[in-house]
Amino acid sequence: MSDRNRVNDLVTDSVTQTNTMDLGVAPALSALPVYTSLAEATSVLYANMVANQQHNSVVGTTSLVASVDKLLSIDQRSAESTQDQMMKKVLDTLNEMDRRRTLAAAGEDALKTLVQ
Repeated sequence: MSDRNRVNDLVTDSVTQTNTMDLGVAPALSALPVYTSLAEATSVLYANMVANQQHNSVVGTTSLVASVDKLLSIDQRSAESTQDQMMKKVLDTLNEMDRRRTLAAAGEDALKTLVQ
């Protein structure tokens, strides 16, 4: 009866190595879904970044085209009129500065007269 219960050493060694292999591979196999989901999330992130860059490029190009179209469609007369208005404002500002300088000089003269 002792011969029937006895197991060959090769069989026990084989079973032990199989169980050890399962235990040794388990952490790597359990980490596999984590790494897979991480890779997928990263790829979605980069895809969204590229889509946003393309969107910004389209918006920038559209605004550039609209601005150039607006610049090219300005009527020559309105441009001259705008230039004349700007020149008038510059001249008015210069005249006002000259008037204030004259008043300041007159005030200095009056102050000198009072001090003497």
